[in-house]
Amino acid sequence: MSIVVIRQGLLTTIQDHGRAGYRHLGIRPSGVMDPVAAWVANLLVGNAQDEAVLEFTLLGPTLRFEKEAWIALAGADFQATLDGQPILNNAQHRISAGQTLEIKQTVRGCRGYLAISGGFSVPSILGSRSTDTRSGWGGFEGRALQAGDVIPLSTGWPGTQRSEGPGPLPAGSTKWSVELPALMGWPGTQRSGGPGSLPQVQIPILRGSEADWFTRASWDALLRTPYTITPQSDRMGYRLSGEPLALQQARELLSAATLRGNIQVPADGQPIVLLADHPTTGGYPVIATVATAGWSMLAQARPGDQLRFIETTRAEARQLLAAQGAALKKLACAIEMQRQT
Repeated sequence: MSIVVIRQGLLTTIQDHGRAGYRHLGIRPSGVMDPVAAWVANLLVGNAQDEAVLEFTLLGPTLRFEKEAWIALAGADFQATLDGQPILNNAQHRISAGQTLEIKQTVRGCRGYLAISGGFSVPSILGSRSTDTRSGWGGFEGRALQAGDVIPLSTGWPGTQRSEGPGPLPAGSTKWSVELPALMGWPGTQRSGGPGSLPQVQIPILRGSEADWFTRASWDALLRTPYTITPQSDRMGYRLSGEPLALQQARELLSAATLRGNIQVPADGQPIVLLADHPTTGGYPVIATVATAGWSMLAQARPGDQLRFIETTRAEARQLLAAQGAALKKLACAIEMQRQT
């Protein structure tokens, strides 16, 4: 049972929850950029939350299925088609052998996810199937997919002896989709002005370990002015362009452990937000850190979008994350009820 890659897309990799617990050895965690969308994709086909998925960015792949399978698409809207016919996003679909799934260019958001019932049959390295393209391991041969690749799939439906998937729907007949849980009580994405203006994504942040090193004007600028995601951005980090951030005085920082979401400030004053493929250490001062609940919103922002940072407290950040988790559990129940109707 396999999938043949006809077109690879811009950046299509196999990712899961990431390679946790090895940073002290210099091993980056990697993993999905948008954990909410990936979880929803797995929910829709009945997989475990941390099952490996395909992650694609801005332009998705074209895939031919060699055997019948249940799949789900979630995340950004890539206007996917099955044998040329549009199919729903954030929904499950039954694919027949020989059918072709074309995931086009995104019209909203940045990253999409494809989950398949049972998951992908690729090796687990240090407890994860995530691709680390910089190190060249994990996922499919340690790299992004290429045209001509044949991706092996696990056989059968997870946890059972059957392979028919989560319901009796014939191929292509899915009529319902779900809405991804929003960050509860958070403004999300807004427009900065009138029609045609750039979207501004509201991102919750906590004060960083070196926040006190910066001038008060710099901290105010970080919260008051938008920062644009530049084209020099990838899964390692978003390079931002905006009002420069300055230290109160020249200081040297020894290399220190880094975390996903850290907002580092190099000498030019333009911030860098560390993402899933971030290095395990860094030598730039950290002015702030993105709250974990904001990772999904950050992952769906694309080059040219503007970020507006909003300070939050640790207690508020925990509440946001708890609300996000509760919304996902509620969605899981709704999906299960829908399957039974």
